[in-house]
Amino acid sequence: MDKKRILLVEDDENLIHLISRRLANDFSNLEISVANDGISASQEAEFNKYDLIITDLNLPRKDGNSVIKRIRFSKYNQDTPLVVITGHPNDGLVKENAPIFLLEKPFKQKELTEVIRSLLKIEKRSLRHHHSAFQSIITGLEQILNRVNVNIHKTEQPKIREAGDELPGDLQLFFDFELEKTHMFFDVSANMATVHNLYSLFTGGKELNSELDIHFAGDELVKMLSFEITNHFLMLGLKAPVFYRKSSQMDSDNAEYVKAQASKGFLLKLQSSVGEIYIQSLLINDTKGRLSA
Repeated sequence: MDKKRILLVEDDENLIHLISRRLANDFSNLEISVANDGISASQEAEFNKYDLIITDLNLPRKDGNSVIKRIRFSKYNQDTPLVVITGHPNDGLVKENAPIFLLEKPFKQKELTEVIRSLLKIEKRSLRHHHSAFQSIITGLEQILNRVNVNIHKTEQPKIREAGDELPGDLQLFFDFELEKTHMFFDVSANMATVHNLYSLFTGGKELNSELDIHFAGDELVKMLSFEITNHFLMLGLKAPVFYRKSSQMDSDNAEYVKAQASKGFLLKLQSSVGEIYIQSLLINDTKGRLSA
């Protein structure tokens, strides 16, 4: 079995010892390198290829934010999964680099192990594409919400979702598309109170009175968000994703819903002035590689 290379960027010797010992106990195929300051970490990332990088933000000689930017622009590690350890979570850091995984001090060693195990299973190109798609969805949501003066107050740190976890929210917006030959599956969801608030703002005070109204509203949100996702890529001069399937869903017994719930992935929660909105990247593995039609 090939060894997975991990770079640990940390200046606290006690924490280095704790993390290194825990990883050595939990994994048999890791090769761990250590950088004690920001400059050393930047040099390591520039000239050596890693499967995963764990970094603190409070570093001597060069701060962690600068190190992350250097990593993202490096030749060998621009797509390398990042786990950031910090006592002061930064919403902007998450938003600019999502999915980037934050572990807030103090954290349990088991949490670090679970995140590392999940990230090492995901192919780097897939992670890069999921990162790009997360960015497009967040930007698209902001564009839509800004039209009715709704603000996103906070982007919470992404979490690993396990197969079988509940899909948060009452209304699910499913997106199945291809980005540079990688299939992407996303679920954007919200609780019904948030959906009612948004509908009222967009329609000048009208209410959703039936399940049919809710489906129509969901379909309109799917259309708007699909347009904004496409526009985000085009604005960056990139090839837009090819959509295979887009739908809104409330029925938890629906095959689409069941398949999504059975999938592992990433979960990102946005706190807005009208309520919580969730974005889930779903790593669905089936023979067709797509959500059922």
